[in-house]
Order: sequence, then structure tokens, then C-alpha cells
Amino acid sequence: MTNKFWDNASQRPFTNVEAPQFVGKNITILCLAPRSQLTSQPAAMQGFSDFLIAFGYAGQFPNLTADLLLNEQYTRYGNAEITYKD
Repeated sequence: MTNKFWDNASQRPFTNVEAPQFVGKNITILCLAPRSQLTSQPAAMQGFSDFLIAFGYAGQFPNLTADLLLNEQYTRYGNAEITYKD
């Protein structure tokens, strides 16, 4: 089962109170960004890293995986959603 707990579209914040229930889960970040801004996978990964650091969660998710979706309609790294699988 996949559960989304943060996404840019709803502007629902990812809070510190929620963090413990997600640590250790299989976390996936789907980053929606324009092809013109992402020229390589390392650049995309830096974006994910910056995203996690901004929310204070860097290093807390050992099973983190990042999937990149290139889409011209999105204009920045901030368009993202985070899901976890039970």
C-alpha cells in the first residue's frame, strides 16, 4: 500500500510531529521538474537532497529512493510528492 504524506499540489506541510511514523519506511520522492533544469541524475539527486535538508529530514530515511519525472509544466524542484509503502 502506498501512502502520500506530502505533496506540493495540496500545500500540505510535512511536520516534525509526523516524522517518527515514516522513519524506516520505504520512502520515495517523486520530483517533478522541467527537463531544461535537470541535465543529469546527479543534479536531480542534489535537488532531492536540498529538499530533504529544507524539511529537516536528511539522514532519517535509510530506505530512501528517488524517482525523477521530467515534465515541462513544472518550473522548480519544489514541485514534489513524498510517498511511503507499508
